[in-house]
This record gives sequence, C-alpha cells and structure tokens, in this order.
Amino acid sequence: MQERGELDTTPDPAELATGIMAAYQGGYLLSQAARSAQPMALALDLAIRNIEALVPSKKRASGAAS
Repeated sequence: MQERGELDTTPDPAELATGIMAAYQGGYLLSQAARSAQPMALALDLAIRNIEALVPSKKRASGAAS
C-alpha cells in the first residue's frame, strides 16, 4: 500500500499489522466473553479507521469523489 501511494510512508507496516492483530485478538476475546460479535466488530472498525486516517489527503480526496 505504501509503494502504491495508498498509505503514508511514515508508519511502520509491522506496527500497523501488530495493531490490527491486537484488535482482532482483543475483539475475539471480548466477543467470546460477551457472546456477541459486537466487540469484535468495534475493535476491528477502530483499527481500520486508524489506518484509513494514514491515507494521504490527496488520495483521500480523490477516493471520496468516486
């Protein structure tokens, strides 16, 4: 994604992957305890929104129009 210009080059891809996995694992644990998929959905949604915030603003503006 960084090589294609879809993601800012500043963040470390390994750190982003760790964040996604932490959200997945935490969401899974909470979903099991709550017997509901809502905690998993919320955790992953927040993690994905964090990555979406790293999309360069020029790319974000052109993507919003299509």
